[in-house]
Amino acid sequence: MRDLIASYQDTKVSVLVLACIIGFIDEALMTVPVPIIPNLFLAGCQADLVQESFTVPSVKVNENRLCSEYLSSDFNDVCYGKNLSLANWTLSYISNGHIQKCSLSKGVTTCSNLSAHVSLAVTDNDNFDHAMLCYEGLVTREMCQMWTQCANHINVQVGIILSSKFVMRIILSPFLAVIPKYTGFLPVYYISVIIGVLSCTVYSISGHFYAILAGRLLHGWSASMLTVGNGGLLNYVFRHDDGERGLALGTYISFMALGSVVGPPFGGLFFSLLGNYAPYAVLGAFYVLFICAMFVLLKENTKDESVENSGLLDLLELIMDPYIAVCTLGFIFAGCSVSIIESALPHWMISTMSSAPWIQGIIYLPMAGMAVPCGILAGFAGKAIPRWGMVMVGNLCIGSSLVAIPLCTSAAHLILPMVLLGAGFGTLDSVLSAMISRFGYERHDGMYAPSVVICGIAFSFGFALGPSIMGTLINIVGFQWLITGLGCMVLPFALSSFFLRIGENGVSDFKGEDDREKSLNEKEELLKESLLSSQDGDKEILNSNNN
Repeated sequence: MRDLIASYQDTKVSVLVLACIIGFIDEALMTVPVPIIPNLFLAGCQADLVQESFTVPSVKVNENRLCSEYLSSDFNDVCYGKNLSLANWTLSYISNGHIQKCSLSKGVTTCSNLSAHVSLAVTDNDNFDHAMLCYEGLVTREMCQMWTQCANHINVQVGIILSSKFVMRIILSPFLAVIPKYTGFLPVYYISVIIGVLSCTVYSISGHFYAILAGRLLHGWSASMLTVGNGGLLNYVFRHDDGERGLALGTYISFMALGSVVGPPFGGLFFSLLGNYAPYAVLGAFYVLFICAMFVLLKENTKDESVENSGLLDLLELIMDPYIAVCTLGFIFAGCSVSIIESALPHWMISTMSSAPWIQGIIYLPMAGMAVPCGILAGFAGKAIPRWGMVMVGNLCIGSSLVAIPLCTSAAHLILPMVLLGAGFGTLDSVLSAMISRFGYERHDGMYAPSVVICGIAFSFGFALGPSIMGTLINIVGFQWLITGLGCMVLPFALSSFFLRIGENGVSDFKGEDDREKSLNEKEELLKESLLSSQDGDKEILNSNNN
């Protein structure tokens, strides 16, 4: 057994397998909170409202009117048209010394699914026609107003939490990129996984806003270091073969995408069955097992000697390129669209469809399930189909899906728009990355590494900007107008593809690493020949002077 383990230590297979596993776990932890946080905060709103007491006005009981008419005239639309029926209501009132009861299901609109009991208690012993409405649940206008205020506050909180991870990545990435040059990849790798365990622990101990925010920030720190340590080690191990490196990175990214697919339904299901702590406890256990596997399989530390400290000027030079700037803006639009849907859709489904948490999680499967194959296919088709055309198709898919989502009235209606959103995002993610790399390589003397950094920053910026502004905008204009307006912005942006067509036709075909090395070797040979010829010329001049 020991010999078998030793045979797999520090091999390409072990490094790739570990990279795929931790990439899956990290992306799952990123998307697990998406269906959990809105339900957790809304439950807190309900608990706070039930504890409140209100003065309920006296009402006139007329036994000659039907119960449904009585309720429809006095309590209809008390929660401002939320259109969520409240179950198990019963009206009890006393008339002529006898207790009368009837159902209160017709004509009543409420703002939650809380079961409640409504009774009419006698307030005047001499006249049984007057009564006081007593309640157990969310029934009064005051409570509905408090509910609306709490729900609006939740929109802002959810946006802050979901964007915080990407803000951390934007802040930390420039500083963490140079660490492997001095410490090697393994220390960064180990620390990132340990911080991931701490993040799961903080997530699970409390459902309070600040505890969840702390867990998310820790996860952003962990993910930033994981990108440097794990991604850097993977590139280093497969550095000698460009084909193997491409296959390894493609496999790694596919497992990351799979983790983002599994996260929402996994989180929603475990939250519904076992509570808030369950999904994070499972992921934390996987992190601990992964640390044990790292100690067994990874022994040799390596340092990245290729890191340069002069990357800021290169980034500024690239971002000033108009074609790269348009591609970056496309990244931001796509990231904003997906991140706003991820942040706002669960709360909207609760208020309009009364969806269970597991449904709120599983609705992301069509989107993520289409993003993975479309990204891979777009990468393969990049040389056969013009990339500017695929950028246009991707923007049209995202824009049309955003316009269609507010029109849906059930979870089943959301499937097709989510499929279009995933297809568009997967296509843009793959194609825009390739275009930025190509423009950087061809138009800026082979600046490949800074091009990759720009792709990562643009992706993180879109996912940070979207949720951070989502809550405020929803409170101002509403979910429907926000999503429709964003779709109307993305659709015209598809015309920018014609501008990218000019840039794509203006550069030569993308060169591989072998072609680049070959051209460099040719330049070295020419330089050597020129030096030798100059030396021969100097010798001839010296000989002529001596003669």
